[in-house]
Amino acid sequence: MDIHLCIVTGQPLANLIPLLQEKPERIALLVSATMRGEAERFVRTLQRAGWNADAIERIDDLPDTGYDDLRLFALDVEERLHARHPLARLHYNTTGGNKLMALAFFEAFAGQGHRVYYTDTAHQRIERLHPPAPPEPMHSVLDLELALKAEGKTLRQRLDGDDNWRERARQRKPLSRLLGEQSEALDDLIGLFNRQLGGAANRGNTVLELVHSPRGQWRAALELAETLELLNRESSDGRHFRLVDEEARRYLTGGWLEEFVWHAAYDQAAEDVAIGLQFTDDSASRADLRNEVDVVILHHNRLLLIECKSGRLGNDDQRDADIIYKLDSLATQAGGAFGERLLVSAQPLRHETRKGRKVDTRARAGSHAIRTCEATQLRELRQWLRAWLNDGKWPSPTQP
Repeated sequence: MDIHLCIVTGQPLANLIPLLQEKPERIALLVSATMRGEAERFVRTLQRAGWNADAIERIDDLPDTGYDDLRLFALDVEERLHARHPLARLHYNTTGGNKLMALAFFEAFAGQGHRVYYTDTAHQRIERLHPPAPPEPMHSVLDLELALKAEGKTLRQRLDGDDNWRERARQRKPLSRLLGEQSEALDDLIGLFNRQLGGAANRGNTVLELVHSPRGQWRAALELAETLELLNRESSDGRHFRLVDEEARRYLTGGWLEEFVWHAAYDQAAEDVAIGLQFTDDSASRADLRNEVDVVILHHNRLLLIECKSGRLGNDDQRDADIIYKLDSLATQAGGAFGERLLVSAQPLRHETRKGRKVDTRARAGSHAIRTCEATQLRELRQWLRAWLNDGKWPSPTQP
């Protein structure tokens, strides 16, 4: 029998991934006073992953400091586990806890001949420290629901969970790609969609009115919208169109960009891509307060959380800051330390307000470790996602 020993930490995936990969019969969790809440959450995650409650043992009162105290505690834990399960092989994961904890437990367990390893999430491998051996590649073991549960969140809804919605999105894919890859040529049309059909002020408006008859890419986009039954032409000169329904409104006022990103990720063979993902916090589940992320990609245990904006982000610094803080907060909540962030905008992220003030949302995003893809860069998104999916690296793009 194998028993894996983990120090409960605020970053649960470093403990969870090796457990999912190796599937030990029993798990022993070392819990300090400051990690009791995280321990309860981690136990729920392990049960969601398939372990029975009687296969999970909590060992409380782990000291927070003092090397000698920690070493003696580690030796006592080793003796207790060995006494209860004399034929078991013990495996200690050094990733959790502070440095003193890791050093003390390494000395105790390696000194007794037990296996000791470290989860290197950055390089997607498990380092085998004792007995010394080459690192083991990390397997893809997380699903999206479990990744959220590890962070104390419950997945409540995703648009692509509906078969009918997926079929309609597949049908809209040519228009989504046209709007995304030709966003520069279609910039003014996208702006008309947002100004005339978007926002609370226009919720009752169902007519799109153009100044001139459409030509070129405009005509191609509007004819596709007609074919897809998003718009109905209402004048012979092609200047007036009527929305078919509210789903068409959502799509034309920004949903197309989310679907463009969703399709781009699937086209590059991402393991899972959710659109319109809603989750709640397990600590306040009764309140059913839902947070939503436009697009979430899960691939090889890594999460990429994406906010999509088809219109100009704001007319002042505060509006742009709110969008950045929202994405940063949601990514931290849902993805923890391993959740990466991406802001996708159909408009340039450097612009001027109506009062002539310059706003640099790109720089603000960078200060929060948020990557960006904007305007003409949208046509490069597919290859950028391919690079991230293959090796976790994001290219350094030429700025528009």
